[in-house]
Amino acid sequence: MTNEVLNTMKTRRSCRCYLDKMPEPEALNAVLEAGTWAPTGMGRQSPVIVCIQNKADRDTLSKMNAAAMGGNGDPFYGAPCVAVVPVDKALMLLAAALPIALVGYFSAIAQGKCAAGSMLMVGRRPEMQGKGMMMTAMVETYAVLALLISFLCVNAIVL
Repeated sequence: MTNEVLNTMKTRRSCRCYLDKMPEPEALNAVLEAGTWAPTGMGRQSPVIVCIQNKADRDTLSKMNAAAMGGNGDPFYGAPCVAVVPVDKALMLLAAALPIALVGYFSAIAQGKCAAGSMLMVGRRPEMQGKGMMMTAMVETYAVLALLISFLCVNAIVL
């Protein structure tokens, strides 16, 4: 029994060498349609695919992607168009909340230790009250910065 899909999977190879010309609209639409019907993780991932065909936009995205990957080459290997699958907004909100979640947790522990140490210090030397309060407030500064970062990240997400 021959299975055309299985044979194609066994014999297909990635060349990563693209022509400068844009694919035919029918072929491009067929690939994009196949992508929208592809399985997703428990049906929870977005079936939205954005096809970037404008050379200036594609080059900007390429530079941003290369910088994020720590390189300066073209991560799209010169492909004339790029299909982008955007991240679901729930995942973006989760990522935006991570700074305050993590920093807030560890900052609370550090601030508690610092406040306890400050109370011991003031108990032995009352003239050190200002330093004890300042040390505790400085630890809180990290949590406030993380809150600001999370706030700006959440506000940058278009809902």
